[in-house]
Amino acid sequence: MTRRCLTPIASILAILALSWVCAGAQGPAYRPGELLVQYKPKARSAVLSRAETRHGDRVLGSLAQGIIQHVALPSDMSVEHAMVIYAADPDVILVEPNYLLSPQSLPQDPYFEKQWGLHNTGQVVAGYTGKAGADIDLIEAWRVADGTYGAIVAVVDTGCNLLHPDLLGNLWTNPG
Repeated sequence: MTRRCLTPIASILAILALSWVCAGAQGPAYRPGELLVQYKPKARSAVLSRAETRHGDRVLGSLAQGIIQHVALPSDMSVEHAMVIYAADPDVILVEPNYLLSPQSLPQDPYFEKQWGLHNTGQVVAGYTGKAGADIDLIEAWRVADGTYGAIVAVVDTGCNLLHPDLLGNLWTNPG
């Protein structure tokens, strides 16, 4: 039987996890009892069932079109310990805690705070108080796409102000 070494990334993750535990240092915030695991493509289905029986984990879902598995750990297993176990598995490409993320920037719209439908904090607009959370969760969506991907958005309406500052210079016409 051959002995496998940890990949450089897995080694670094294991060292970081252990250093946070041993040193008592505060690393980035993450959800306790959850990991994100990326398996080698050919091993994914066999490894998933093996992980559930061997570790007592359960798959909560997948991300990135099924490439990354969102895993719940048994209640008696720490994230740091599970990371060391997963990092040692030769079928695992990447393992990390399920980090809590928050947006680092907001849209540069001077009227953003006045738009309840985008991000409603219960702010007062034109004398009316909004209901916190009654919005389309733009801040959460901003974590997924920040508008830098060149997406074309169509507005189906009876018309629009082509000279509006948000549209000026951003309109696209289908050349076909």
